[in-house]
Formats: sequence, C-alpha cells, structure tokens
Amino acid sequence: MNQIARWTSVVLAVLSVAFAIVSYTTRWDWLLHDDMVEKVASRFDLSYSNDAALPVQRGDPEWAPLLRLIEKYSPGNGGLPKDRPPMTFARAPAITSAQTPFGEWTAPSTPVLLLYRKWPDPGSGEFKWGQDAFVVGTIGDVHDWVRRDRADFDFLWRTIIFGLLSACVGIALALADTPIPAWPR
Repeated sequence: MNQIARWTSVVLAVLSVAFAIVSYTTRWDWLLHDDMVEKVASRFDLSYSNDAALPVQRGDPEWAPLLRLIEKYSPGNGGLPKDRPPMTFARAPAITSAQTPFGEWTAPSTPVLLLYRKWPDPGSGEFKWGQDAFVVGTIGDVHDWVRRDRADFDFLWRTIIFGLLSACVGIALALADTPIPAWPR
C-alpha cells in the first residue's frame, strides 16, 4: 500500500508540474476553439477587405464554439427562440469605419446578429427583428467573450484543479507512512 501511495503522489506531482508548464506556455485554444472565434471577430473588425463581413453559417467549424460563447456570455441570449435553431452569425453594417495606411478599423460597437434564417439568401426577403434576427452583442463583445472564456478556463484549471492536485499529493504522501525527519536543534 505504501508503494502505491508513493507512486501515486509522484505521478500526481509530475502531472501537476507538466500541466502548469503547458498552461503557461499555450492558451489551450485547441481545446476551447477560442482561436476560431477570435479570427471571426478579427475578420468582423475589417470593413474594406473582401471577406470582412463574411458570416458564419451553421456547419462551419467556428459555429459550435461561437454558439457556446453566445450562450455563456451574451446578455441578449435569454430572448432567443428555443423552438428552432439559429442558422447564421453575422455582423451588421459598420457604424463607423476607416481605412488608413496602417490598416482598417471598424467601430467595436458595431452589432453582431444571430439570424434564424440562412443569409445571404437572395430570395428570402426581409428579416423581421425579434423573429428572424437578434442582436446578441457587438464586435467588441465577441473579443471580450474570448478573453473571458480564457480567463474562466485559467481560473478553473490553475486555481481549483492545481489546488486539488496539491491536496492529493499531500494526502498521498501522508498515506505513504514516510517518516518526516526531525528539525535540527
């Protein structure tokens, strides 16, 4: 039993250190897919390039991570229809934008929409606000959702999980019946 407790504590300690190193050197974007949503927000920041306002459609790789962040952080998600699935995430026309020699800028207060019909679809007619189209935030909010999601993940893993791992290592060492040397007098 002592050997199992000792090796368990060693494995937990190594896993804890390895996880700490990895968590401080990467952003875990491959797990959360926040990098995909960040690329969408960065694309929406543009106003003059060809794909600046290219919407995200249901089935696109960014779709599921984007919906997860909308459900988790958007203040406007409570009024969304529950009886049908959304089809498109799009940016409204830019409130203010500029093109300078240093790059493009679009106002972060430009609204982003969750649409319950396919768009662009030339034959679909007008969107009805509150029925087919819902404002779920702004471009600035999408950037903020990504930052908050990363911060929440960091808090969970770095604070709570590392604390639990440390406690487990301490318990495993205590169960190992390892004699603790006396302090020199």
